[in-house]
Amino acid sequence: MLFGFEPRVVPPTLLPLTWSEVSSLTDLVEDYSLPEERLAIKMGLDAGDLETLAVGCQTARRLAEKLRGEARGASPRRLAESLGIAVVEERWGLVAGRFFQWGECAGRAKRIVLNRWAVEQVTAGMVRWGQPRELAARVAERLPSLILAHELHHCLLTDAEEPPAAPLARELAAHSFARAFCESPYSPLLYDRLVIMATGKTVDRLAATETGKESQR
Repeated sequence: MLFGFEPRVVPPTLLPLTWSEVSSLTDLVEDYSLPEERLAIKMGLDAGDLETLAVGCQTARRLAEKLRGEARGASPRRLAESLGIAVVEERWGLVAGRFFQWGECAGRAKRIVLNRWAVEQVTAGMVRWGQPRELAARVAERLPSLILAHELHHCLLTDAEEPPAAPLARELAAHSFARAFCESPYSPLLYDRLVIMATGKTVDRLAATETGKESQR
């Protein structure tokens, strides 16, 4: 599964931005402190029934808090590996030359793949933006854990018996899980925006097949 997506309909306050249009990281992150179910409304995301979306996000946060307590400070990577899920890092760049993915979960294969290239774009883009390299590195440092936690949520729910939610609702629930497990003050949707600003590309809404990946080095 993919890590994130760009909204289909965006209100004026959240129009796609370029680096030159944002004066500071503080200005950029302000909108991303809301819970994912509220962000979905503000950003005009087509995530299905709003009540079902809210329940899914809240359930994901409770699960994250439960697992975080049981893991006693373990990272998402260590938790995944303890559950028999392999973690692999690759660099596949843009898919079909148009959009990017942070990572994906192969539930049956018990494997999570992290797209290291996408993570690198955050640091490179912020430095080009004129932000201190140390700040860019700190921002990017959180990304692998958020991505792995997001994909871990997908893996944990692969065999769930509940009726599947709308695709974007599943992504927002996984964002909620990752944010709670990693104790992040901002939604992972913020990182989608950072890479979109860095690359000028959008984020895929559907998981790409292995054959659809193209290396962009």
